Amino acid sequence: MSSKSKPTVVPVFRSDALLPTFPSVPVKVKRKPTRKVTVNPSADIPPKKGDKIYVPSALYLSHGADDFAGGIATVSAVKKTRMGGKADFEITVEEKPHSGFYWSNLSQDQVRLKKEYGKQKAHADPDNSPSSNCG
Repeated sequence: MSSKSKPTVVPVFRSDALLPTFPSVPVKVKRKPTRKVTVNPSADIPPKKGDKIYVPSALYLSHGADDFAGGIATVSAVKKTRMGGKADFEITVEEKPHSGFYWSNLSQDQVRLKKEYGKQKAHADPDNSPSSNCG
């Protein structure tokens, strides 16, 4: 054997060397559209499912477990109904699914509720203390 040995070749793995190359083509990515908050004072035009609206807080003296903090909520259902003999829309929101809001009343409060809540999201805010759940 000679004193000169051949250098050892260590293979280097390059992941990009195994991939075929393609010309650069813009790819369109479908994204779920985000709906802006609806501040529509018209009671004649209800929000659509998925729209964001403002809803008020609800505080219950004898059943604090149902307390609710108002703010921006997502519309989950819109149903035609009647209130006081007039056609109206009952709005249900994801954050408070077992309650409905009449759009004729709620639409008039959207500007005021926006000032009051800003970017706050509506959410359940239960008061589970014994003194608030005596009824």
